[in-house]
Amino acid sequence: MKIKKIGREKWFWALVLGTVVLAAGCSGFHETDEEAAAGPSYRYALVTCADWAGQNSLAAIQLKPAAAPFLWMDWLVNLGSDPFLDPVVRTKSLTSVQPALVLEREYFSATGLGEVAVLNPANRFQVEATYPVNDGVNPANPNDLLVLSADKAYVTRWDWLYNDILILNPDTGATSGTIDFTGLGANADGLPRLYKMLYLQGRVWVLMQNINTFFTEYGPGSLGVVNPQSDVIEDIIALDLKNPADFGYDGELNRLYVAATGDWFDPSGAGVEAVNPASRISLGVLIQGSDLGGFLTHMAFQDAGHAYLSVTNSDFISGDQVIQVNPAAGTIGKTLYAYPGLYVSDLALDRQQDLLLIADNTGSRVVVIDLKSGLIVDTVETLVPPVSIAIWEGEDKL
Repeated sequence: MKIKKIGREKWFWALVLGTVVLAAGCSGFHETDEEAAAGPSYRYALVTCADWAGQNSLAAIQLKPAAAPFLWMDWLVNLGSDPFLDPVVRTKSLTSVQPALVLEREYFSATGLGEVAVLNPANRFQVEATYPVNDGVNPANPNDLLVLSADKAYVTRWDWLYNDILILNPDTGATSGTIDFTGLGANADGLPRLYKMLYLQGRVWVLMQNINTFFTEYGPGSLGVVNPQSDVIEDIIALDLKNPADFGYDGELNRLYVAATGDWFDPSGAGVEAVNPASRISLGVLIQGSDLGGFLTHMAFQDAGHAYLSVTNSDFISGDQVIQVNPAAGTIGKTLYAYPGLYVSDLALDRQQDLLLIADNTGSRVVVIDLKSGLIVDTVETLVPPVSIAIWEGEDKL
């Protein structure tokens, strides 16, 4: 397969330069020798950003150790000028090396049909190569990428003309087949609308949103179970809630918790539902979207007693909220972040420092909550509205 090579970009917006200078002068942008030498590894929050007008970037935010509990943006990477790039960053991997990959969803793009960009951590996450995850004719709308080994990864292709998981080499893009879900969706058209994936207990669990062709029917959601050794669908688990959007695993109780958006009309179809991965059956709905006031869009799962949800208010005017819940008990805690007009585009956990990172798309910033106190401890301006966040860890300072 021909891979499009991209040289290192030699650009910075004037606004970025001004921000860098200000940060260097006022916030200790460059570490001291002691800080640079501290700790065996370095971690970054990688944040893809897009304004739907042609500015697309990746912000690399250094996650400081507990001794210096504040963050700053080290640099921006140019991801191109496609207004419909809609980039999503992924670092999920079962290998010892944590890759950095960006899904370029390009759903309404005039120039692209869906690609993966390979980022080089040794070169400050510059784009090293891109490869297509489409058939060359129709938009694929890739929604998730899970690296299973050094030479194998899965990509879910959400568009109704695909209905599958593409099997490929995450470094080269060379494909080796697909896993076909055609006809397995719980709607009249049989569309599965494959979304996010999770590797658990030797299987890949896939959220099936089950939305028909013209978005007029949202069937009850499902969980697909795939054997990654044989690339065979083993099971489809029926859910009670609609349009599942995120999930997390509780090892203590051996439960999967699924956060569902619902159909965007009735919040009773949204909420949090538990699944037993051993018996592969739903254990029922634990929290209703109507009790949260709207539609769940993201979940950062910490443990059985702590998960964090972004909820779009059902009036579509008040803005989003980030709410703490106890998924095992099915109880709702306090609201951690909210303001009129807020749109939260992603959530991520920094487990080492007990921090919740909120992609505040409206404010073009990442907001940092200390989960011990529940208070905002930092904000990092991304200059372009953030779309997604993933945590990356390496052995060396970049």
